[in-house]
Amino acid sequence: MRSKQSKLSWRKRLLAGSAFLFALATPIGAYATPYVYQTSNPVYLSVATTGNMIGVCNGDRQGLAGEAAGAIETTIVSYPVGTTIARNRQTMTGFEDLTNVISAENTYPLAALFYFYRDLVTQDTLHEQSFSWAVQHYLETFGRMHNLVPEDGGVLTEQMLAKAEKFAGPYSIPLELSGEGRELQLSGVGVQTASQIWFPGLQLSLEVNGPATFADGSTQLTLASSDSAQNLALKAHGTGEITVTVTAIGLPADTVEIYELQKYQDLITVPAVTSSLTKTISHRADIAKVDFEFTTQVAKPTVKVGEPATDKITVTAQTWPTDLDKHPLLVNLEAQLYGPFAQKPNLSTRPPQGLTPVVTQLLTIAGPGEYTTDVTKMPRELEPGFYTWVVSARQELQIEPTVLAKDHTHEFGLETETFEVEKPLASPTPNGPGTTPEPPQKPEPPKTPEPPKVQMPPKPAEPPVASTPPNASTVSTQQLPPAKTTRRLAETGPLDLLPLTISAFSFGVGMLLIRPRKEN
Repeated sequence: MRSKQSKLSWRKRLLAGSAFLFALATPIGAYATPYVYQTSNPVYLSVATTGNMIGVCNGDRQGLAGEAAGAIETTIVSYPVGTTIARNRQTMTGFEDLTNVISAENTYPLAALFYFYRDLVTQDTLHEQSFSWAVQHYLETFGRMHNLVPEDGGVLTEQMLAKAEKFAGPYSIPLELSGEGRELQLSGVGVQTASQIWFPGLQLSLEVNGPATFADGSTQLTLASSDSAQNLALKAHGTGEITVTVTAIGLPADTVEIYELQKYQDLITVPAVTSSLTKTISHRADIAKVDFEFTTQVAKPTVKVGEPATDKITVTAQTWPTDLDKHPLLVNLEAQLYGPFAQKPNLSTRPPQGLTPVVTQLLTIAGPGEYTTDVTKMPRELEPGFYTWVVSARQELQIEPTVLAKDHTHEFGLETETFEVEKPLASPTPNGPGTTPEPPQKPEPPKTPEPPKVQMPPKPAEPPVASTPPNASTVSTQQLPPAKTTRRLAETGPLDLLPLTISAFSFGVGMLLIRPRKEN
């Protein structure tokens, strides 16, 4: 299918070549002298030029070299390199068995041949002959012309063909971006040919996008390709996708053109331009995900009120990834305690709906090992009953949610996660049921030592009384005081006894003084 058409007028200065020239004709105007090459058939090849176009005739009979002065209508059709170019039978006659001008695989070395030797074709006769003969090697008509060997016997032609084959496409940029953490390496910088040869002398433009730079801190770099792969250091500055784009400038043209002449055989050529090739590679600087397992076990299946209740978590993993700075990744575990229950809770995939945990703790782990819940974050006392722990590691608990390979949540009511807080024992009741125990008696203070007893002084003797003569007619009716009754005072201390003793003594003396006496 034709991809481009344009009209071109050639005047006398057009230099044309004849593929099959039977008549002896002298080139006119600016035409170069036709050159012939030896093949198996009596056929001549020549080179035609106009402007910066250099073309080689494809076909059988060619009368362009003997054309009189005047414009020749030409249609230019472009084909991508790597495309089989079909024959246009309206402009190409002879060899009816041929269906194509050139195969797809031959367009790559043909483009390389024009790339390296275009500017040398008109340098001298040997280069004209050798180049024409080399181009013919890639056409479907090769081998159907008579023998005309270049003056060096084809040595230069073989050199041209060898270089064209060596640096022929299709081309590739085998980029690779690898590394861990912040240190990355870009390898395979350059262009390889179809024969795995590195193409030197090209301009390479590199650009980094994402959280990374080249070693010097830049994001753009220009250098020349060499005959070997080049490696460059990159540095990641964060997580995310990093892309590196390499553009190679200055490769052989990526199109082949057919000059279809209205009255003469076609010319095949490659435009005097270069092509470019771009390759983009991506790399994620994301940290590797943590893949681990854990088991749990309460410290004691039975505890007393006020006694610590903890849970032990054992974490296992084959490897533990690090961050960009080679530090172990941190993972948050959540430990929730539910209770109290009158009996052991039934096993279920999740806690009953609406049930609120008594305690929620967040534990941060940095690798395999044993971890224990924080006893300082527990209530001072748990009420009697059954309790159960539920431990989980979920994405929403993490500072960086992508750190986990998967979520982990243990079941509710696991036997290994359930413990009981025992009820305290009842106090003894010696007074029997229904009575209030007597408060403990206070200890008696030590007794004060008893002071020595004070002896009362002897009672004074009464004065003598005159006796009444028997014949006395009158006797006093005054009675004596009643007899005294002695009563022992209560024991007291030494300070209280002294005033009592004095009072008793004074009372006795007073009684003696007021005692009535008998009249004489």
